Parts: sequence; C-alpha cells; structure tokens
Amino acid sequence: MQKMNAFYALLAAAGLTGALCSTSVLAASSPAPAASTAVGAATSDTDITAQVKDKLASAGYRDVAVTVNGGTVTLVGSAQDAQVKANVEAVAKSVDGVTSVDNRLKTPAERPQIPPPPAASRPG
Repeated sequence: MQKMNAFYALLAAAGLTGALCSTSVLAASSPAPAASTAVGAATSDTDITAQVKDKLASAGYRDVAVTVNGGTVTLVGSAQDAQVKANVEAVAKSVDGVTSVDNRLKTPAERPQIPPPPAASRPG
C-alpha cells in the first residue's frame, strides 16, 4: 500500500511537471505582440521625435531642435528663408502621430536687428 501511495505521488508529480513544462514551452514559443501600426494607434512622443528628426535629416535639415509633447511638435532654430521654414514644418507635419506643429524657426528677416554701438567719441 505504501508503494502504491509513493507511485501515485510520483505519477502526480510527473504529470504536474509535464503540465508546467508544456505551459512554459507554449509561452516561450508564442510570438510577442507586435506594436500596433493600425490607423488610430497611439504613437509615443519619443517615436514621433525620432521620426521627425530622421525625416528632417534626410531632407537636409540638420540644425533644427525638435521636441514633442502630446503629439505637438515644436521646432526651434534658424531657417535661411520663409520657404525653408515652411518646408521644415511640412516635413514635421508629414509624420504619423503629429497633431500640430509650433514652428519657432527664425529667418534672418524675423531676427531682431541690433544696431551697432555708437562710435566712441574722443575728447579733442
């Protein structure tokens, strides 16, 4: 009788171990869920920042600071003219997940002009 109880205990342990092993094998072989790229899927600000910077660099705009907060992209820096400023904004708007663009790029015409200091007068 004692041998039967030991046999059943061993059988139960083997069955439990087999069940646990098959569960972990299934879990290990199941693919991780892929990031959603469906329409309407949320895109993180970090992802948007990386994508905007990548697109700007590909278009030749490397000296633009980019920050994103809640899908709103803020662009800071200088642009050689109004057309370049508009192009940079258009590139940023083309990235999925961008909800708006705060274009703070300054063209030479928009920068404050500081007059030169007056010439020093010498007593004479």
